[in-house]
Amino acid sequence: MGCKSVIEDDRLRKRVRVILNWAAEVVAESLATSEIWAPKSPDPELDGGDSVRPLEKMLSEAALLALLGHRALGYDPSVERLLDSIEGHHESLDWIYERIREDPHLWASGGLVWVVLDSFSRADYVKRTRLRALWNKGIAQPAERLPFRVLDQAWVEGLALNRSNAILGSDIYLSTTSLGNLEAGLSMAPRDLYAVTHCAMYITDFGRHTGPPVAPGWIGPLALARLLAVDLDLVGELTLAEVLLSPASPHIGALISARNLGVTFDALGYIPGPPASSDSLQKTKYKNDILRYRNYHPTFVYGVLCCVVAGRQSKMTIVGDLLTHKNPNTTFELPLSEDAGSLADRIAHHFQAWLPILDMTNEAYAKQELLRAIIDAYIIEAVNQNRTKDLLALLGMSSVAGPSSVDLAARQLLMTRASLAGADDVYVALRQTGIGDGHSKSS
Repeated sequence: MGCKSVIEDDRLRKRVRVILNWAAEVVAESLATSEIWAPKSPDPELDGGDSVRPLEKMLSEAALLALLGHRALGYDPSVERLLDSIEGHHESLDWIYERIREDPHLWASGGLVWVVLDSFSRADYVKRTRLRALWNKGIAQPAERLPFRVLDQAWVEGLALNRSNAILGSDIYLSTTSLGNLEAGLSMAPRDLYAVTHCAMYITDFGRHTGPPVAPGWIGPLALARLLAVDLDLVGELTLAEVLLSPASPHIGALISARNLGVTFDALGYIPGPPASSDSLQKTKYKNDILRYRNYHPTFVYGVLCCVVAGRQSKMTIVGDLLTHKNPNTTFELPLSEDAGSLADRIAHHFQAWLPILDMTNEAYAKQELLRAIIDAYIIEAVNQNRTKDLLALLGMSSVAGPSSVDLAARQLLMTRASLAGADDVYVALRQTGIGDGHSKSS
């Protein structure tokens, strides 16, 4: 495990090492004695109803980061350090092992950390040998699973057995997932967006395989809409999904998101998660644990994104530069409140703030693409917040920004609502103003 990496250093690989070392510290400092990481009485805000403790969930995600860090860097000291920190959690590894021993069908859904450690010949040899026998044998699943969970477990099985699973390449199965139904992006809740991103990760094996053809023009604007909401966890995941599916020419919305993630990491040294809201969390004596708990996942996601791009740098040069390049002309832009100016003013503000990003792409993207992406993000936000007046104003901007998948879907949504309401006069008015055919009347 001590071989030196043969990959030449650059900014992005240095960034990967920084994140892996940060993750190693978080793993080492997150103890099973903490009520945050291993609660005796689970807080629903922390575990979300999950039966897995936060500590074991974090260890599995750290193991994934270590695996992808190894793919990007080879046998690097930062990868070794993270693996050391994970392996040091003997109690948690035993806790996971005992859950699998009691319910063997959980090995693919809850045993990723053991699969990854086994691939590095790490952790208890006897237990790994027993688990490997289970993996090779296979076992029926008693519970019906959501499509992206099936893909998750199929990917873990493939990793354990070193062979691909046919489900991951199935077009029919893809059609049952959120990723296969991006045309419904306007109606997707955060849980649906997470399903989109996870499907992209597993189907492509985090960039090792070409992704399936999906509805274009959706993932980038969805990422940008989450950026407007300052939901950096989903920003990172959606940016990753876009990069995995369109490595050579990702949507400009994903590039804006990547740049803002890079600037945020430069400023803070991590990617911030949502603040604690419940009184019990705000008053806890484990404040450092709360900080780590809130920030570790979005930072791990950013790390996975950096690892994927570093591993395929030749196809993702622009993305790598945006993730790490310190350009003083680009900053993280918080969304502007409604009283900060008109809708057009807010769009113009973000357009000017993110215009320098186009220079960093060597003019591979046009100003009109930037404007279209920002308007699409605001359309998604307007639909999510049921602001019909703003939505109509945004659709009226198509004569300047041009058509898009998001714009067309919003028009169809308004037409459908009017038709179902029996509002024939509204339906006719929408047709007359061009809402129904995807073009403004003035165009």
